[in-house]
Amino acid sequence: MTVPRTGGRGWRAIVVIVLAALGLLLVSAPPAAAHAQLLATDPANGALLPAAPPRITLTFSERVSPVPDGVTVTGPDGPVDLPGGGDGTAAGQVAPDAPERLEVALPADGLPDGVYTVMWRVVSVDSHPIHGALVFGVGEDDLGELAAAAAAGAAGAEADVAGALTVSAAVFRWIGYAALALLAGGTAFVLLCRPDGLRRPAVHRLLALSWGASLLSATALLLVQGPYTVNGSPADLVRPELLTATLGTDFGRFLLARLVLLVLGGVLLAVLAGQARDRSRAWRGGAERALRVAAGVVLLLALPATWTGTGHALAGADALSLSADTLHLTAMAVWLGGLVFLLGLTRARGGPEPAELGAALRRFAVLASASVAVLAGTGLYRAWRQVGSVEALTGTRYGMLLVLKLAALGVVLWAAALTRALVRRRYPPGAGPGRGEPFARRQLSWTLRVETGFVLVVLAVTSVLAATPPGSRPDPAPVADGGRQAGPHRAEETLEDGGGVLVELDPARAGPAVLRVTVTDGLGGAREVPEVTASLSLPAEDLGPLPVTLTPAGPGAYRADDLLLPRPGDWQLELKVRTTEIDLERFSLEFPVTP
Repeated sequence: MTVPRTGGRGWRAIVVIVLAALGLLLVSAPPAAAHAQLLATDPANGALLPAAPPRITLTFSERVSPVPDGVTVTGPDGPVDLPGGGDGTAAGQVAPDAPERLEVALPADGLPDGVYTVMWRVVSVDSHPIHGALVFGVGEDDLGELAAAAAAGAAGAEADVAGALTVSAAVFRWIGYAALALLAGGTAFVLLCRPDGLRRPAVHRLLALSWGASLLSATALLLVQGPYTVNGSPADLVRPELLTATLGTDFGRFLLARLVLLVLGGVLLAVLAGQARDRSRAWRGGAERALRVAAGVVLLLALPATWTGTGHALAGADALSLSADTLHLTAMAVWLGGLVFLLGLTRARGGPEPAELGAALRRFAVLASASVAVLAGTGLYRAWRQVGSVEALTGTRYGMLLVLKLAALGVVLWAAALTRALVRRRYPPGAGPGRGEPFARRQLSWTLRVETGFVLVVLAVTSVLAATPPGSRPDPAPVADGGRQAGPHRAEETLEDGGGVLVELDPARAGPAVLRVTVTDGLGGAREVPEVTASLSLPAEDLGPLPVTLTPAGPGAYRADDLLLPRPGDWQLELKVRTTEIDLERFSLEFPVTP
């Protein structure tokens, strides 16, 4: 086999390209749909009630946490002062016996007749904020049409569009994954495959770097989570009440546990490294072995478990799913971290003799094979739970990302097979130095680079999957239908590079409606573009912007079937059309909505 002889600069270029691609994947990823799904509301969305209800109840598909000032109720006279809140807002309460249900108390003296819009915001159990709206009417005098109206997207729940804090959370999550792999995987490698590795300064530096990156990631996520959940700005990072609210959630408690485990694991590794450098230290009663076992338990099992507590597996809340997720992360870390340390071992100047290198390679081969088996088993189980159907593999963003992850994993397995074949051929037990030793190390270094690079791709896709709703999702909350008919309102805009955008709102009146967006080329035919997003607002009443979920309906065609307008007025539609990967055009369209 002919292997490209990539020098140090070539390898650094590969790393830069891979990391740039991963960063682009994170930054350019479109906003995910809601994580928890809104299953039911009381009062029902669009309901007309003879008298004001005592409270508003929202029922979700999984556990949720309240957000400070997360609920706003607006009536005919403006914001409603809610009990326990201030300035017309409240957080709501989640009952201990029903953590999937949020309740918001309304004023005890009732509400005047009229139409009320409820804007809500909560945090899913997997740490991601979601928001939505519903509308209900109180009274019987000519409110039938208005009471049937509801806010845009109120049939379900929406996640936030990508912003500075959203991107920051994704980046720090990716840094944390990479650091976990290096720290946990590196620990497994030096404890099981290269016991004398703790005496090497390069190993100390890499472990210290991964430990510091893990600490940075956990601290940053703990600080960012509060402003992220309230859709705030970087200035909100210093608000202590947001940090307190985060520490009161499962996400915050698992992050705090991660910080404690990092401190404990760092102390254990420092003691082991000091003992490895000074063999004259006295160790009694297997103290060194006990420390190694403790370091392995803390960094290989307990630390990955804290990641399980901040992801989709926590929504399942059963021992099997949590254990599968922890084992999946541990296997990933052992494999990737071991690859990086093994690659450094093969490229280090004055590296080990062939017999020592061969022994480390054979030990890691066993470790990697076990990791692959665990990854396959737990990965299939997680996919079965989270994708839900074969159609969801191609019909949902989560499914498509999973297919991409499997494709990259296939390349990794191919490179791993080359590595194992090379080890068996060039480094059998008892092998000594030979004439082909330098070439063998170059071959080995190349296959390990390919394997490591594509494992990094798998890692990046995994970090995006952690922020993407699973493919298996329940039906959203129903919407009251007034059964009214009216004509559509159409608008057309021209694209700078030719072609145009046709927008149709049908019917153009308060209540249920359908929004259709068609992108055309210069000849009037359909034109496929990378992305189309939209939001609605009613400036006259300071309502919105409300995100509109557009789904593909054919080449160049998008539609929102569950669009509902809460009240009449001159609505503004903000439309963004990404014509290429780097070109984005914005349009602001006005739609007069009648009662």
